[in-house]
Amino acid sequence: EPVYSTDRPTLFRERHGWCPYSERVWLTLEVLGVDYDTIRIDNTGPGRKPPYFGGRQTPQLKWPQGDLQGESMDLVLELNKRYSTPSNSLYPD
Repeated sequence: EPVYSTDRPTLFRERHGWCPYSERVWLTLEVLGVDYDTIRIDNTGPGRKPPYFGGRQTPQLKWPQGDLQGESMDLVLELNKRYSTPSNSLYPD
């Protein structure tokens, strides 16, 4: 099992780049300039996901506090809320 950071989020994303939902969250992290770790998960068939990931779908984000969250648009909104500035907000007022 990986050792998770306590000061930055960890993104669990599909490893081949085929999942647009994983890419959405990855691009959000990049645009907002967030320091994060990445763990690539093989979603190509049954039995390929590592045991520590369980049967969950990608993307998932493990927050520094230890909470795990999924659903790409929920993640985009939360990332924007936590890490955006007035100059890089994805949802300006």
